[in-house]
Amino acid sequence: MDPLSQVLGLLKPQAIGWRVIEAYGAWTINFRPANIVAFGQMIEGSCHVEREDGIRFDLDTGDFVLMTAPPNWTMETLGGGEPVDFKALVDDPRLLVPSANSSVVTRL
Repeated sequence: MDPLSQVLGLLKPQAIGWRVIEAYGAWTINFRPANIVAFGQMIEGSCHVEREDGIRFDLDTGDFVLMTAPPNWTMETLGGGEPVDFKALVDDPRLLVPSANSSVVTRL
């Protein structure tokens, strides 16, 4: 068993939501606080993460993020775009796909 699977097993998650998000150009995703473990990997591209508690960091291709019970936080790239709520994005992944193609693609 790999180390990540071991850590997740120890946390005893009730449910895991996993989705590949593909975004083009400048975008911003808002995450609301919840008593959860938030995790993900930057598959392609990069973004900036900013938490309500002042913690800020960048993610690049191959980076992994794991946060337990995070406060409000955002992910954005290229200076951001119109904010999209993460739950709305899970329901409709096309929210970050513009009508015109952009040469900047982010996958997480």
